[in-house]
Amino acid sequence: MEPFQESMKKAKHETHIADHMIFITYKVVNNPKLLLSALRKILASMIHSLDSLLQYERLFKRIPALPQSHTSRLLLLKDYCTRRYGLSQNYIYLIKELNDLIIAHEKSPVEFSRNSRFIICSDNYRMKTITINKIKEYLSLNKAFLIDVEKITKNNGIFR
Repeated sequence: MEPFQESMKKAKHETHIADHMIFITYKVVNNPKLLLSALRKILASMIHSLDSLLQYERLFKRIPALPQSHTSRLLLLKDYCTRRYGLSQNYIYLIKELNDLIIAHEKSPVEFSRNSRFIICSDNYRMKTITINKIKEYLSLNKAFLIDVEKITKNNGIFR
């Protein structure tokens, strides 16, 4: 199995876990802190999908060597893949937004749950809110990105 196929398999697995967390576990537990875990799984899936596409492009030598940083990988996606395959810029914005939310959570001095929302406060008490509807929207965009990347990397049975 090629590295891009392994990354795609990991992306599908992370998406499946996030989907289960949102649509099954959250309904049973009803704890807004679970939304943050689902957010992390969605971000992991997006990154694995991104890695799959970039590894596929690198395999056919369409892009230079793969960088280690996420920002550099996003630039490669933006510069080389969005125009070639007609991918939406919304995917790039989504990855950045998810990453910003995770970083805000890690740096936040205060976070709390209120009315089925998870609220993250920054040092100057600017609030970022995570709701179940927003997570469902992120998940649907993640699934669309996963489908787009899978269409691109399925190339007439060369790799099995």
